[in-house]
Amino acid sequence: KAVEHAPYLPWAAQATLESRSQSGRWDEAIQLLDQQRAASVLERGEAERLKAVLLTAKASERLEGDPNGAREDAKAALKLAKGLVPAAIIAAKAYLREDNIRKAASILESAWKIEPHPDVGRTYVRARSGDSTLDRLKRAEKLEALRPNNIESLLVVAQAALDAQQFPKARAKAEAAARMQSREAAYLLLADIEEAETGDQGRVRHWMAQALRAGRDPAWVADGIVSDKWLPLSPVTGRLDAFEWKVPFGQIEGPVEDGTLAADEAIATLPAITIREDVTPAVETPENESINQVVADMQPVVVPQEDLAVAAKTPTATNVTAEQPPEAEKQDEPVPFFGRPPDDPGVKDASAEKSPTRLRLY
Repeated sequence: KAVEHAPYLPWAAQATLESRSQSGRWDEAIQLLDQQRAASVLERGEAERLKAVLLTAKASERLEGDPNGAREDAKAALKLAKGLVPAAIIAAKAYLREDNIRKAASILESAWKIEPHPDVGRTYVRARSGDSTLDRLKRAEKLEALRPNNIESLLVVAQAALDAQQFPKARAKAEAAARMQSREAAYLLLADIEEAETGDQGRVRHWMAQALRAGRDPAWVADGIVSDKWLPLSPVTGRLDAFEWKVPFGQIEGPVEDGTLAADEAIATLPAITIREDVTPAVETPENESINQVVADMQPVVVPQEDLAVAAKTPTATNVTAEQPPEAEKQDEPVPFFGRPPDDPGVKDASAEKSPTRLRLY
């Protein structure tokens, strides 16, 4: 009620805005935000940012049931905040539902130029569901060309090369990413490459150990809560636009040594590939074994002679020809349709016996 009579009151407007946002009344929240901006309660930049967040939240709910409406809301949010990654992803997904890959790629490329994000990279690389792994690798390399010397670009290309089973390129890009910034994702990717290429568990454990000591990956964080996806409101305080893409607070402490030195040392101390050789064990024979012990005494075997019984010759069986039964007498075949064509009912026979009259109730 205070907002209806005095929308310029900051405390009332802020509380009402958060209340409407928590209940999912996005249109009413946007209307209130426009009133606050007209009353100069909020600055222009802050008001546009909050409106972009509200439009993105509205588009996220409409994506499944109304892709066209979600696309328009997401595009309106991008006009207000060009670097809003969730809005770019929602707009691209809405275009992909219409099989408009060109516009979806254009939106994702623009977002990638502003801030490379792993979600943008995954959506861009897998834009076409029927693409081969080599086609996805080419798309990943295009992202790297847009933002060279970036760790996210290197990781996207390394993952696409791993999927395409181009292990030398995948290893080179992942090692370059680890040298650029010692992060958990780079070493975990190297462990996946090692598992797929060599299968050496010792080398896989080496990269896993490096991932435990490396710096953590960025995530969506708000008020100490780490989320795997972006949310418009904080689940703790209900504050609007609370989530940020950054390293979690509890994991901000990284390794003591520099990232480049740590990566170089990890690569240099990588154990060699273990080659298994199937060796057949040799059968050991005693050296001083005499021939007399090996050769057994052979005694002649006396076979008793037995009278051989002469088998009686069985007479050969004569072939007996079976007498064939006499042919059955031919019976007169019935004439079909009583000798008339099938479509000719014929003339009623007057001499035929009349059937008794049947009584009917109706």
